[in-house]
Amino acid sequence: MEDLQHKQKYSRRDFISYLVSLLAIPVILWWLITGRRERTLSSGAKSISLGGDLPMGVSFHEGFVLIRDRDSIRAYESKCTHLGCAIRKVEGNELVCQCHGSRFDLMGNAVKGPAINPLKEFLVYQDAASGEITIQIK
Repeated sequence: MEDLQHKQKYSRRDFISYLVSLLAIPVILWWLITGRRERTLSSGAKSISLGGDLPMGVSFHEGFVLIRDRDSIRAYESKCTHLGCAIRKVEGNELVCQCHGSRFDLMGNAVKGPAINPLKEFLVYQDAASGEITIQIK
């Protein structure tokens, strides 16, 4: 019996410590990759020319969610504020992130998690003569 105890080099505690350390490596790598990912668009001004054909309601164009109602046009970055997945779906009056199920109302506010922050909103200008829409990014 004494020989059996001496042959065992690792205790259960050592094994669990090793296992936890091994499992932590992918989590740390994932955090480093997603934590350093740029979640906002580049600075400067971006001009999107849509003519006068921007439909009423929600449309997606060049990384933006555009919402047109009777009186205004609003633009939001089409990246979910949870982990930056692209938002490309509308259900009723909600924008839906298909990665993890976050939902945003048409004012960009998070209404269902895991996202808790609102979508980033940008100033929108529309030239009355040409219909060109300019989204100002700062």
